[in-house]
Amino acid sequence: AGTIGVSIRETGRFTPVRIRYTIRNRWLTVLMLYQAGTLLRFAPALALFEVLQLLGALRKGWIGHWLWAAGSTARMLPHVLSVRRAMRTSRRCGDLEILTAGPFPFTTRWRHSALERAAQRSLDLVAGLNWRVAGGRAP
Repeated sequence: AGTIGVSIRETGRFTPVRIRYTIRNRWLTVLMLYQAGTLLRFAPALALFEVLQLLGALRKGWIGHWLWAAGSTARMLPHVLSVRRAMRTSRRCGDLEILTAGPFPFTTRWRHSALERAAQRSLDLVAGLNWRVAGGRAP
């Protein structure tokens, strides 16, 4: 059923809370869990995603939510570094032993316009090329 007041199934739209925390929590997940070499290796695809996300936020009037997520992420950097240290000591396998190539997993509710669909196709193309060039090799 989803979280009351936040779930798109309930509200029919992306609520401010959902937008803010989706952006922030994705950043935190990437920063805390992926190895530095993985972030560098896939920087082209990740950077394009961030640019497209920022442009989408501007287009939809969500820039305030994007800025909130950026500020919240910045305030959590000490926690991020602590988690990264703990992950480094407990890691049993490298990222590339787990990650696989494939399209970005967007919900279909994000792709309303032709522009959004074109942005996703571009991102998937760059990510696929990035994986072919950088995936599976040691940094």
